[in-house]
Amino acid sequence: MTNVVSVNSNTTDGYYNAGDTVTLTVEFSTAVDVDTTGGTPTLILNSGGAGAFVGGGGSSTLIFSYTVAPGQTSADLDYGSTSALMLNAGAITQSGTAIDAVLTLPSPGTAGSLGANADIVILTSSPTNTVASAAFSADTGTSGSDFVTKTAAQTISGVLANNLAAIETVEVSTDNGATWSAASATVGASSWSLAGVTLSQSSTLKVRVVDLAGNQGATYAQAYVLDTVAPTGVSSASLSADTGASSSDFITKTATQTISGALASNLAAGDTVLVSTDNGATWITASATVGSSAWSLAGVTLSQSDTLKVRVVDLAGNAGATYAQAYVLDTTPPLAPSPPDLDAASDTGASNTDNLTSDATPTFSGGGQANAAVVLYDTDGITVLGTGTADGSGAWSITSSVLASGPHTVSVKAVDLAGNASAASADLAISIQAAPPPPPPSVDTYVTTNGSVAVGDATDNRIYWGGVGADTISGGGGDDNVNGGPNNDLLQGNTGADTISAGPGADVARGGQGNDFINGNQGNDLLFGDLGDDSVAGGQGDDFLQGNQGDDVLLGDLGDDVLLGGRDNDILRGGDGADRLSGDLGDDTLTGGAGADIFSFIGGAGRDVITDFSHAEADRILLSTTQAADFQGLSGKMVMVGADTVITLGGQTIVLAGISMSSLTAGDFLFS
Repeated sequence: MTNVVSVNSNTTDGYYNAGDTVTLTVEFSTAVDVDTTGGTPTLILNSGGAGAFVGGGGSSTLIFSYTVAPGQTSADLDYGSTSALMLNAGAITQSGTAIDAVLTLPSPGTAGSLGANADIVILTSSPTNTVASAAFSADTGTSGSDFVTKTAAQTISGVLANNLAAIETVEVSTDNGATWSAASATVGASSWSLAGVTLSQSSTLKVRVVDLAGNQGATYAQAYVLDTVAPTGVSSASLSADTGASSSDFITKTATQTISGALASNLAAGDTVLVSTDNGATWITASATVGSSAWSLAGVTLSQSDTLKVRVVDLAGNAGATYAQAYVLDTTPPLAPSPPDLDAASDTGASNTDNLTSDATPTFSGGGQANAAVVLYDTDGITVLGTGTADGSGAWSITSSVLASGPHTVSVKAVDLAGNASAASADLAISIQAAPPPPPPSVDTYVTTNGSVAVGDATDNRIYWGGVGADTISGGGGDDNVNGGPNNDLLQGNTGADTISAGPGADVARGGQGNDFINGNQGNDLLFGDLGDDSVAGGQGDDFLQGNQGDDVLLGDLGDDVLLGGRDNDILRGGDGADRLSGDLGDDTLTGGAGADIFSFIGGAGRDVITDFSHAEADRILLSTTQAADFQGLSGKMVMVGADTVITLGGQTIVLAGISMSSLTAGDFLFS
């Protein structure tokens, strides 16, 4: 009698999923024949499926094939009962005979059964465990969890919703599921990680739980950005109150600052400008606009000298080249210098130590802080008479601008590189003594006829009066008094200390040699001091005044006047109206007076002081483009000395008395 000996499988032990094929074998005691004319024998399995006969007839081992279908499951694949081998109208007989084989199978799970001979698990349901979170080890973006990074080498880790089951593994993909790698995870724990990952580009991270049969749980997906390109750099930075020798030397006495500058190129979207005033220990976000190169950080309070650093950082944490600039914060004023001393060579009194002098531009010297700037002030403590610099031992010497006759108390202050001014020194009292006037000369009086020419002789002191016409009067060699008539006269004093008074017309008056006084009175006059120390007053009308040689005093009075000092040390006062003042050569003092005045320094030299520069009256300073191309080019040539702004242009120095450098704008200057 032929009967079933055992049931086994040719398929490797393991877990099988829907669609997988498992090959089963049924071994008989002798060879058997299989007739499938009426139907195909099957082996009913405990997974809910069945294996169909596929071969082995004529031998003692029949072969069945089982394809796993969705929803089927078995923890240990076996047939359902001892009668699970079904003929389905087919026939299995002892080979070569018509004797039916006995189809009774070994009891499931016992010796000879499929369950005893093979370890096959059928698993078609997906894992229910899911991925709760994932993270990069180097997430360098704005936050530590935005999946924006500049770092390619990563360890990716996270947590499952539930502890890992024995039949589950965790898989990770960094290329949107194209390839997968098994992560490290421990059965009974929820954490997982995958080390040694190298990102190649921006993509999508995916993580899933997979069982041993290949069933996949829900996929966790997270887009990420890999950005290894550094953003733009920083081209410049500046302090809003750079009070040092220049406005760009990063030396300041002011702790409260606005720091600003420019980038090498316009700011890109997502990029940020960061500023550090403590050499990179801490960083603050500056104000900057996408598409613009400008940046600024207001409300900065410096605490000490340090290094300013500025950089641009993108969303991935890439930093552009760092701009670095050491700066000095110095809030300590220097010690007050010693009182000024009138140099013996300038002291023309009874002794060279009595501080009495007829020198209107005396020289003072003293001692103070080494290498500090020194400023000499007049009696009011505001009017600057001159500036100098102490040498390495602290010694300094300053020649004053023109001092008026009478008593003065002068003092000095020291100013360090940061612009800190010391307290004023003790005062020095001096007296400027004017030379006594010459004795009055004998005078003759002459009256011209209408339109005539009058010429004095070489020695007489005469008084000339013009007639009704356009007269020409030349005073000659003495100390003459020349008076124009009502018409357009030409008046000339020639040699001697002359007094010239123009009439109502548009007159031309020239002082000639000697120390002359010229008054334009009414009309639009042309007035020239020529040689000597002259005093020229425009009077009414739009006048032109020129001192030429000598230490002259020019007064525009009423009207829109033009005042040119010429050579030597002059005093120019515009008076009322929109005047134009130019000291030209020498150390000059310029006072615009009322109205919108222009102070011109084209082609000039020496040290000039503007006493009343006014923003409110729309005063302006005229410079040539060879001195400075524009206001930005001029800013590096300005420095605060005490309460004054001092502009140095080669051989020319301009002092704006009582004007703060920070108050000056491009609108205060003209460039020609």
